[in-house]
Amino acid sequence: MHRVAFSVDDIDEALEIVAKHGFHPLRWVATHEDLYGLTYVRGPSGIIVMLAQELKAS
Repeated sequence: MHRVAFSVDDIDEALEIVAKHGFHPLRWVATHEDLYGLTYVRGPSGIIVMLAQELKAS
């Protein structure tokens, strides 16, 4: 396995949690088509972990 993705309710909170375990985003949080906030973290054994938060319509 090289990649895995997780849907999260709060991407900022998820990043705080993974930082406590020594993992940090590879890049900033990007917005995809105003639908999702996305970021990537290099996880255990080099696996790329994508965190995705569905953005709520205002």
